[in-house]
Amino acid sequence: MADFKRLNEINELVSFLGNGKVNIVAGLRRSGKTYLLTELFKKHLIENHYALEQEIGILKLNDENRNIETLAQLTSAVFKLVKNDIKVLIVDEAQLIKGYVKFFSDFVKDNKNITLYVSGSNSDILSWDIVENFKELANPLYLRSLTYKEIVEDKSDYSFEEYMLYGGLPVIINEEPEKRVSELRKICNEIYQLDIRDRLEGKLNYLSKNHIDEILSLLASSASPFSPSQVAFRFAKGVDNTKFDMMLLIKDIEDVLEFFDNSFLTSYIEVDDFNEKTPLKNIGLNKKYYFSDNGIRYIKCENQNKARSNCLENAVYLELISRGINPRGKIILNKKNKIDGEIDFNYRLNGNDYHIQVAHTITAANYDREIGNLLSLNNGTIKIIVYCYDLTGSNETGIDYFLNDSFFKGNKEIAV
Repeated sequence: MADFKRLNEINELVSFLGNGKVNIVAGLRRSGKTYLLTELFKKHLIENHYALEQEIGILKLNDENRNIETLAQLTSAVFKLVKNDIKVLIVDEAQLIKGYVKFFSDFVKDNKNITLYVSGSNSDILSWDIVENFKELANPLYLRSLTYKEIVEDKSDYSFEEYMLYGGLPVIINEEPEKRVSELRKICNEIYQLDIRDRLEGKLNYLSKNHIDEILSLLASSASPFSPSQVAFRFAKGVDNTKFDMMLLIKDIEDVLEFFDNSFLTSYIEVDDFNEKTPLKNIGLNKKYYFSDNGIRYIKCENQNKARSNCLENAVYLELISRGINPRGKIILNKKNKIDGEIDFNYRLNGNDYHIQVAHTITAANYDREIGNLLSLNNGTIKIIVYCYDLTGSNETGIDYFLNDSFFKGNKEIAV
């Protein structure tokens, strides 16, 4: 079984030592938060002489300490550890205890000699609302799925095709190949039920549980900006208009999308009009969504013919984010405000403008849409295409071509 190092995250956790804050490790379920804190980080602290083993206190509230259910019991358990002169306190599944926000806020104020790290596995602690609750004391670290480069450093036989389809969750990478899809479904159902569905129950005006799941599938299947109003019209078919408020339905869909984000299941980029004429927010086409793990997008995609293409683009997005790049998108609209083309990602870095197209397979049919849109850009921009198959055999001057995994093994600081 591969034991992934997570060096970037460990170095960031080390930088938190002595900061007097509530250091929150947040991320998608099964992304490895518990293992990062209680195994990898602990081992690093000891081996690099930041703390002795007896100076690190660990409280797993969903494991060997399931009996801790109340704030009084949490207080007793924490201060029992504190008596041992610990330097680092790690609390896993902190959200299980009602009142934990005030308790840990007071704790860091009163115990400046102890660095506190907390993690949790539902949208209550994953939501950025929790950062607001801790106010200036919050210090979050977002744990992402592993990048392809990180994976192959420890598991060289994990192919790029596997990464595209099954993603970067450690528990899935280490699973037997024939079990990966079923395990991904279990994780997705866990996220959906515990972080989203149950917390939304009773808060929506019109959407059923099936609607929520359908929105997730539509996101996974869409290769373009996602319009809540268009989805609302889809759901509203056959509804008695005399008892129906379209704006409330659109608000329901927007609330569901927000919960997806708060559970770190999805995130989005802002999209601009290629010709800089149409304010896209006015027509609901200003956001394009990506999944925090390729594997979950793959199993939720309704059209398996599109799954590989969507997952390749999703992988490029995750790679850019891992490099500290926050891209935007561009769409080309016709006179009826329908999408005629896109530039998948654009951003400015080190004085250069980058534009990236992603096409799983370049064909004569999509050549103008993918390559032509890049060629139409100013010569001063860096133009990139990431692809798996080129059936045209063309190689245009002025475009950097990245086949399969070559884009994902590049320099961290730049795109090429």
